[in-house]
Amino acid sequence: MSTAAKGGTLEQKFYLGVLLILFPIILARYTLSLYIDSKNQYIQTVDALMKSVEARDQYTEGHSHRVGEIALKIAKELKYNDFKMEQLRIASILHDVGKIGVLDSILHKPTSLTEEEFNIIKQHPQKGHDILNQIKNLDNIKPIVLHHHERYDGKGYPRGIKGENIPIEGRCLGIVDAFDAMITDRPYRKGLSIEAAIQELIRCSGTQFDPKLTEIFIKLYREGEISVA
Repeated sequence: MSTAAKGGTLEQKFYLGVLLILFPIILARYTLSLYIDSKNQYIQTVDALMKSVEARDQYTEGHSHRVGEIALKIAKELKYNDFKMEQLRIASILHDVGKIGVLDSILHKPTSLTEEEFNIIKQHPQKGHDILNQIKNLDNIKPIVLHHHERYDGKGYPRGIKGENIPIEGRCLGIVDAFDAMITDRPYRKGLSIEAAIQELIRCSGTQFDPKLTEIFIKLYREGEISVA
């Protein structure tokens, strides 16, 4: 075999080796680029949904953010990783997105709701789930939104599931959502004091609320980790 032939073979091997080294790097960069583009679209979608909810109800704007802040503190206590924390944060923000489908006359009613009106309000977790079902990358968030009004004793809605059959994130949001609703003034009633709301959580622990998560919530509040100012 000639020297040129040997040289050609070595050169080919060299370039092949370079390609084998560079290909995974190029592929990784391309995959990362796709992920970033997808993530940006995802964030834009969430932001658009947030603004839609906030435009309907100013109470929902502040409420959703307060629920998110407290829910993340409970999640931190549960040793959630960054991915699960992010999923819970987004679910907290979007948990009332289904109220887009509720009439303003019910949503902003200055007096107590009738049974029929309350039954319409009770449809918002399912409506929220259906809205999110049309959007990619929200599979981990939909069950949280769907189940945030379930009760630990099975008397909640929309599915009436109970105990640990309710996703833990849904149980977490159920506690924080109820607490914030209790202490917030509404057109038809004045909010409870913080201590009165805490006592209500204790009273309903094991029936409406997950007792372990309720204990964590109260512990964090007593330690000053939860601010409601």
